[in-house]
Amino acid sequence: MLKGSTPLVMAAILAILAGILAYTSIASHRKSIEGEWELDRVLVANAAISEGTVLTNDLIADRAVPVQLITSSNIRFKDAGHIRNQPILVNVQRGEPLLWSQFSMSRTVEQLSTKVSLNARAFTVKVDSVSSVGGWIRPNDKVDVIWIYKDSQTQESVATTLMQNVMVLATGNITGTTNVMLMSENDRKYSEVSLMVLPEAAEQLALAQELGTLTLSLRGTEDAVLSSENRRTTLRTLINAEAQKVLRDKQGTIEVIRSVGSR
Repeated sequence: MLKGSTPLVMAAILAILAGILAYTSIASHRKSIEGEWELDRVLVANAAISEGTVLTNDLIADRAVPVQLITSSNIRFKDAGHIRNQPILVNVQRGEPLLWSQFSMSRTVEQLSTKVSLNARAFTVKVDSVSSVGGWIRPNDKVDVIWIYKDSQTQESVATTLMQNVMVLATGNITGTTNVMLMSENDRKYSEVSLMVLPEAAEQLALAQELGTLTLSLRGTEDAVLSSENRRTTLRTLINAEAQKVLRDKQGTIEVIRSVGSR
């Protein structure tokens, strides 16, 4: 009887081995596929959420998703602080991805006028990548305004610092309270910078921009020192050996201070 059952036992053993080999192959293939995908965490609803509900930590969860499948509409885990305590505009089910467009802050219409201090004015300066310090100027930064023009008497090109320590209100459509996470990379680029100045300073900027070119130089976050010098840089300044020596000495001092402070 045992001899007759041998084929059945062998068949069972072979079936088990085939199953193990199949499982091992599938697991290996799955691991190989997963290894080709870089993962990042996006936010999903941790429960069914009704329209108008203010999101709290217990309503938010994160899920690992291949970065190839993540779009600018998804909210990544690192950006959870932007939607926490914000009301949601739509109903979502448990496990559904949370999107930037689902929150009220994406529909907020900003008013630049609310950023302008009493008795001040907003004035917009045209810029490019050079005159905006490579695009590094941001709202709430402080800048100096350099005016480059042609002297009507000597016909020389002249550069002079027209204004100092001026507050930046906006770069393009971005203010200090704009949620840039709702904007595409292209929308964050700008060709205008809006400054907060006195009314008479706005008049000067308007005329200066008409007669020449305005360039912005970016100040350090802790630098509010105003120069009392009335400098005019011309071609003669550039080729004046003594003036260049004085400038090199001053520039060297700045570099030493920067080096010591960075240790």
